Amino acid sequence: MTIFSAIGIAGTGVTVYRKWLDAISDNVANMNDAAPTSGQVFRARYVQARAVDYGTGEGGAVVAGTALGDPKGRLVYEPENPWPTTRAT
Repeated sequence: MTIFSAIGIAGTGVTVYRKWLDAISDNVANMNDAAPTSGQVFRARYVQARAVDYGTGEGGAVVAGTALGDPKGRLVYEPENPWPTTRAT
């Protein structure tokens, strides 16, 4: 293994980590979103990573895909939330 291949392997890990942080920041930013029960809700994102086959000489990690959270969301009763009483006119 050369120093450049080690840097390349480390770079793949940083790329996976960046994608993971993007998903986490998106989830945190939208965790308190309110939507009517008839509308679409925010679905949390989960990054799925996998190791690259080390037998090929490449090594590292890649993002295998993303999974989305529950499409039903989380139903919470909040009578002080202004969303149900405000209507666009």
